[in-house]
Amino acid sequence: MLALLPSMALATLQIPDEVVMDDETSPLRGEPLRSKVSPVPREGLVTITSGPGQCTASWRGYKAFWRIHEDMLLLERVVTDPCSRTPTEVDIRLFSTDGGQTVHATWFTGVLFVPRGQPKQHRGGSDESVYERYVVLVLQRGRVLSRTVIDEPPR
Repeated sequence: MLALLPSMALATLQIPDEVVMDDETSPLRGEPLRSKVSPVPREGLVTITSGPGQCTASWRGYKAFWRIHEDMLLLERVVTDPCSRTPTEVDIRLFSTDGGQTVHATWFTGVLFVPRGQPKQHRGGSDESVYERYVVLVLQRGRVLSRTVIDEPPR
């Protein structure tokens, strides 16, 4: 009987990254850390592997915490096994050349979406809820070039 159900109906909501912007914490749609990490050792990438706390809500095995400050995307912390009651901290200095407490995400160029307001509904089989509005951030080398507010979910 399960074979008759669409595969998306069985999808587990994924744990998103978080971002603090304008003193408000929100889930982050997008994965600015994706190009910097690998589950297996690769030259130029940080190896992040999950341990026994891995779950279906975190296929990538980590959760990143970000901040938008002075129009810069800053990485503040990363944990592995985000489903665990005691996630493991990743040494943030692995992503930095200067050993600072936060890392300016100069490797990231792209678009990020920051949901705002209350979730209105869950999309069936999707790892994203529909929110009242979204802030669309266009970034180049970790710097915010523009912010636009939209009322419809991004596609």
